[in-house]
Order: sequence, then C-alpha cells, then structure tokens
Amino acid sequence: MTGPLREAAVVLPGEDAVVPGALDPWLTDQAARDVVEEASEVLGRNVVPWWRDRLNLCDPVAAALAAVVTGVAGARSLVAQGLQPVAYAGHGVGEYAALVAAGALRLDQVVALVDWRAEMLTHAP
Repeated sequence: MTGPLREAAVVLPGEDAVVPGALDPWLTDQAARDVVEEASEVLGRNVVPWWRDRLNLCDPVAAALAAVVTGVAGARSLVAQGLQPVAYAGHGVGEYAALVAAGALRLDQVVALVDWRAEMLTHAP
C-alpha cells in the first residue's frame, strides 16, 4: 500500500478509557472545537477544564460525557483531515459517540441523553 490511509473502521472507546486531558490534542482542529463548543453549550459549562481534573473524571457522569465528546471530536477531526470511515463502532458509552460520528443521531441529543443516563446509573442500586 502506498500513500496515506484514507479508509478505516473507527472504534470509539467507552468511559473506562477516559484520562485527564484526553480532549486536548483535538483542540487544535476546528471540527473538534466545534464539537466541544456544542457540548459545552448543551451542558451549560466549559467541558475542557472540567475533564482535565482527574478527580472530576471519577464521577461517572463526567467520565461518560468526556468519552462521548472526545470520541466525536476525534472522529470529526479525522474526517476533516481526509479520513473516510467505512464503519463506526463503540465500546460502552462509545456506542453513542459512534452513532453521532456516523450521522445517525445529533450531538446535542446524545450529550443530553448520556448526561441523563449517567446520572440515573449513579443512583441505581
């Protein structure tokens, strides 16, 4: 094979893969920043400093949201750079990110849904 890779399957991780600052490398790309700005608007807070703090990511709500937004931001950044995904998949909450990246669901809907889902899971026995 010669030349850069243009087609690939994209697998997005779940909340267990989230680490502080994972979003930072994507922030240099406008497509990723647009995702972050939309998520921040839906949640009513700037998510970047929220997810840089290791202690905040111990909260299942923060971890789930960080996984989704980071996954979508990364996927959109790669597409903006020329990657043509042939398939999207996700592990755990990453499945929601995959649905957004594939265009099956809107980011604002999924951010609100994952926020609600994670909040309910924290209260489940």
